[in-house]
Amino acid sequence: LWLLEFENGSYGSSYVKLHHAGLNFQDGYRIGFSRGKLMATLSDGRTAELVPVLGEQLTTSLDQLSGIQPRSIQETLYRIPEGVVVTEASLHAEKPVVISPEQGSVLEIPITGERQPLDAVVEFRDCRIYLTGISPIDELYEYGTDDNGNPLTRHMVYINARAEMRDADKSLYYVNAVQPEEGQEGSSGDPLKTVYALADMAGADKNNAGELAGFKALYEEGESVIRLQLQRPTYGWNQEFVLPVQM
Repeated sequence: LWLLEFENGSYGSSYVKLHHAGLNFQDGYRIGFSRGKLMATLSDGRTAELVPVLGEQLTTSLDQLSGIQPRSIQETLYRIPEGVVVTEASLHAEKPVVISPEQGSVLEIPITGERQPLDAVVEFRDCRIYLTGISPIDELYEYGTDDNGNPLTRHMVYINARAEMRDADKSLYYVNAVQPEEGQEGSSGDPLKTVYALADMAGADKNNAGELAGFKALYEEGESVIRLQLQRPTYGWNQEFVLPVQM
């Protein structure tokens, strides 16, 4: 939901705040947009792009913002040209991020202590993820300390993976990899006790999501099987949207 809120600044300047709380999309998908361009129809008949005054800020929505439930939202402040008011506005946004609610089945992968091939596929609506191999990692994963200050550790393996897109307009941005205990599959587990495998997105940086290369999965001494469930794949969508803004 996008909502414009009008306010007056110092020295008579006028501004609008654009509040962005995201959208629920078809089949439970959630879609989020970068700031994009805010195009406005002004009271003198002109159409203009409003210029951001500050960068995006995260805030908590308030009750007076009609239609937005209290939660964390994105807020951007734009300056209005002098002597006019905004009568209509629309957000022109490219390449949104789409989050799927899908959850794959739980895979049980044997731990052998040496490199082994895998032949497993997780099917999602927009992509397939292939798991092609597993190999031990020498280093231990530290996740805290005990009461005596000694490190708590788990062993690690690397699971090779690759993604194949069904939809050419999307690219895989990220996928959650959960290691659920028996009976804790899906969303039934305690999120504070959930163990996550770490997705390795090769080539990722601030401008590039990279490509899925594999997962670092964790296990305790004596365990012989890793249980892995891929959930909530997130995609970059190569589309442009023109979205009306509620005034």
